[in-house]
Amino acid sequence: MSRKKDIQPDKKTSSLKSDILKYRNSLYDSILDIPSYPMVIDEIRKTLDISKVCGLVFLSIANSSKFEYTYGWEAFDEVLKFVADSLKEYLDKSKTHSPMLTIRNIRNDEFIIFFFENAKEHDLTIDLLNEKIFEIERFLLQKIKANQPMSYKYSINFNLGYSILSMNPLVRFERMLNNSIRDAYLMAHYREQNLDFKMKSELHRIIAESQIKTAFQPIFDLKTMKLLGYEALTRGPENSIFADPETMFSFALHSDLITELDRICRNNALLMSKQMKNKTKLFLNTEVQTIYTPDFIEGKILDILDSHNLNPKDIVIEITERSAIENYQKFTEILKILKSLQFNIALDDAGVGYASLQTITEINPRYLKIDHSLVKNINKDLIRRHLIQTLVDFSEKTDILLIAEGIEDEDELEVLREIGIHYGQGFYLGKPDFNLI
Repeated sequence: MSRKKDIQPDKKTSSLKSDILKYRNSLYDSILDIPSYPMVIDEIRKTLDISKVCGLVFLSIANSSKFEYTYGWEAFDEVLKFVADSLKEYLDKSKTHSPMLTIRNIRNDEFIIFFFENAKEHDLTIDLLNEKIFEIERFLLQKIKANQPMSYKYSINFNLGYSILSMNPLVRFERMLNNSIRDAYLMAHYREQNLDFKMKSELHRIIAESQIKTAFQPIFDLKTMKLLGYEALTRGPENSIFADPETMFSFALHSDLITELDRICRNNALLMSKQMKNKTKLFLNTEVQTIYTPDFIEGKILDILDSHNLNPKDIVIEITERSAIENYQKFTEILKILKSLQFNIALDDAGVGYASLQTITEINPRYLKIDHSLVKNINKDLIRRHLIQTLVDFSEKTDILLIAEGIEDEDELEVLREIGIHYGQGFYLGKPDFNLI
């Protein structure tokens, strides 16, 4: 009996330690190495008792659920860790107003930074907090641009807001703190909506005024190095939020302006292509949604070609998939009409995104463009080499011509020639230019 009594306290101690550890794990994010704010609430209260004023900055990743559903939770955890480490670096460099970095809850993307007022520094004002959120956002975006945490075709952006918290003995501290966090959260999302409105207005203006430029990148026969044609590439206005074409087209898709943007890009490319030599192909990027418009269904694109003295035989409709093809039957019926009018069809980005085997089978394109991610370092990567060799074997049996994108050096070019790729484009062969060579 005495031995059992001796063991009993050890069991209680072990159970207590286990409970404490579970409680701590529920409040501390071990992946990000950051506490949730409830874990440090006493520290926040004590510091605020001294400083009297505290500024909260709320930060979350925009469209985080879309990223996680697309790439998986492990990939999103990696992005979160990158953001958390970057925030720590920023706060360590700034060292102003005694910053404290927390998260709202463990395993989520909502960060809360507490800045405390002190006698040695400027007062924590709304203007100062406004400067801080722009400074934090600029720092994070520069870090991402310099060292993208993951090679995903995903633009990482942030929602930021702020609020000011001051001690009030009449109000329960925990409730006052939660109200301040809610205010910063609401501001962050209002700011996102306001930015969205400004971006949409800017894109409307670009479309209405056709404020875009067309660059032409040459495509060569890899055996003879003769020019096959050019891919027309759109560039947004300089010094605009849409100077980057990927940002412009992604936002156009998000805001249901993709068909209007696609139309002015196509028309401008056709207008600028007048200087093309006879029998030179012009590759026109065309979004999936645009195929259903009268330009293609009713053949109105022929009128545009006639006005520019262009022949459908020399035009390649390059299908660019930013979203899935929902109705293959209707889509392929439209493509049959275009083929009967002697247009050529190309499928872009083979090997990534929505350009699946089903898409290749249904579309039966004349040209299949191999994404640059498969071409990169093909001279050093046997898996890439074998995969593209499989595509070459497939193309020979289906009479599809392959175009390798993103050729950046001579070694890549030589391997692609050796494998049997028909055509290629990339900076090594020729950079996009606003004038046709």
